[in-house]
Amino acid sequence: MSVEQEKIDALHTEIETVDASFWETYKPEYVARGSDCLVFKIPDHANIVVKLSTHHLASALHWYQHNEHKIPEDLLDDPELQEPLQQATAEMDGCARELRSFFGPEKVPQTRYVIAKIPVLPEAMGVLFDSKKPLPPETLAVIQIQKIIPEIIERTSKSLTAFFEDPEDDHNQNYGRVMTQSYFPSHVAMNEEETLRFSDKSPDIKEVVTDDSLTETVCDFLRTAIRYTNETQRSLDTMGPDNAVLIETEDGSDYRLPDALMPANNSEWVDEIKNGIRLFLTDPNAVDFEKLGARVVLFGSYLRFINGLAAHYNLPERIDLFTDTVEAENIPKLHDFFSRSKTAWHTRRNVPNNEI
Repeated sequence: MSVEQEKIDALHTEIETVDASFWETYKPEYVARGSDCLVFKIPDHANIVVKLSTHHLASALHWYQHNEHKIPEDLLDDPELQEPLQQATAEMDGCARELRSFFGPEKVPQTRYVIAKIPVLPEAMGVLFDSKKPLPPETLAVIQIQKIIPEIIERTSKSLTAFFEDPEDDHNQNYGRVMTQSYFPSHVAMNEEETLRFSDKSPDIKEVVTDDSLTETVCDFLRTAIRYTNETQRSLDTMGPDNAVLIETEDGSDYRLPDALMPANNSEWVDEIKNGIRLFLTDPNAVDFEKLGARVVLFGSYLRFINGLAAHYNLPERIDLFTDTVEAENIPKLHDFFSRSKTAWHTRRNVPNNEI
C-alpha cells in the first residue's frame, strides 16, 4: 500500500493523524459559504467535511495585502504568519476536546484543527478581502476537519436553533427587558411569552416545546449546556441551522451537536460584557457600543435561548454569569444598555466586511 493510500485510509478512521500536508493530499473541493466558514468536501470521503473559518482567513488575507513585500517564498517558514494561527489552532483544538468531554463523544463529532497552506479561491474568498488589491495565490489557514454524524443524515431531526435579533421586529421595544431577564435570571423572573418569542423564527422549536415526548431529551441538553457555559464562560453556537439537533432513536429521541462549537473561543466575552455593564452604570456615554454591541447581542441571544427554554421546562438551573455586576435596584437601567447594544450591532452588521 502506498504512503498516500495509507493517509487516505487513515482519514476514515482517525482524524488525529492529519497534518499540514492535508490539503495537498486530499484536495478538498469548495461547496458553499456558511455563516462563519467556507465548507469543502473531499472526493470519495462522504463522511468528512472540511471548514475554513472566515474570521482567521480574512485576517490572513488582509495581512498579505498590506505586507506584500514581507511574504516569504514558503509561507510555512514565516513565524509572523505562523504564531497567531498556531495559537488559534491549539485553542480551538482544546475547545473541541472540552466540548466532547462535557457532552460525550457520541453527541459531538470528532474534530481536528491544523494549519495548512491552501490555494486562494477568488469565487469563495473574494468577499473576505479588499477587492481593489491583488489576492495572493495561496494563504495559510486554520483548517477544521470533522467527521459527519451519520444519524443526522439517516434519521428525522429537528433543529435546536435560536435566531439573530432583528431591530425591525415588532417586539423590538421589549428587547431591553427580555435581555435583562436573560442575563440576570437570579434577579428578574423570566416572562416565558416574551423570552420564547424567538420560536416564531425557529419553527422546529415551536414544535419541540409542545411535544411532551421530547421533554426529557431537551432537558438533558439544557442542563449540560448550562453547566458547560457556567464552567467555561463559552456559549454554544446555536445560531446556525442544524448546529444542534434532536434526532429520532429506537428508544425515543436523543440530541447531537454536529456544529455547536463557536468558530472562535468567546470565553473573554463574559468579562468584557461585565466590564461594559459596570461602566454603563457609572457613565453610560463611556461605553464603546460599536465594539461591545455585537458581543452583547450574540451572547444574549444564546442566553435567551437556553435560559428561556429552561424556564419553559421549569428547570431550576440557569446560565448565571453576570449577577455579580449589579444590584437588583439597577436592573431597570440595563434595558437601555441592551437596546443600545442591539442598535450598534445592527449598524455594524450593515457595514461590508472589508470596512470593519
